[in-house]
Amino acid sequence: MPPPGASDPRMRRAWILVVTAILGLTVLGTGLSLGSLQANTDRAASERGKSHTQDVRMETQGLLSALQDAEMGQRGQLIVNQPEYLGPYEAGRREAIARLDRLAGLTTTSPVQQRQIAALRILVATKLRELEEAIDHARAGDRAGARGIVASGRGEAIMDEIRAHIATIQTDESRLLGEQALA
Repeated sequence: MPPPGASDPRMRRAWILVVTAILGLTVLGTGLSLGSLQANTDRAASERGKSHTQDVRMETQGLLSALQDAEMGQRGQLIVNQPEYLGPYEAGRREAIARLDRLAGLTTTSPVQQRQIAALRILVATKLRELEEAIDHARAGDRAGARGIVASGRGEAIMDEIRAHIATIQTDESRLLGEQALA
């Protein structure tokens, strides 16, 4: 339907300007909405990346704490020779294995992280064997042998390697988060 006064050229120009302005505002509004939607999508992806990084850090710190609990339980058993002191050892051992499994599940998309976790799994198994070996000596009445295992420094060296692998995993995770933020 033509606008009122369509035969008047000034009215026709005014009508065209109004229609053009309305169309321009509609296009602008649509563009702003799409831009806002993209920003929200990017923000959500960034938050997921941050949450993932926090989960990985939490699991690595929990793994380290679980191993320290296992050490504490082992040392308590060696000092007082009472079976109830093995509770923290057993709980720490189970928790360390569970944390490793969760960590592996969190990093399935990163071959670099998976290699680090595979190496970490070997170190954790070695550490748990070292703790168990000392406990076995103590149970067999060989307290000097148990103390010798602890005093050898082998367990401390393994823990240092574990800490280094955990630091590498955390650094890699931060790097991956930074790469995602740039993408």
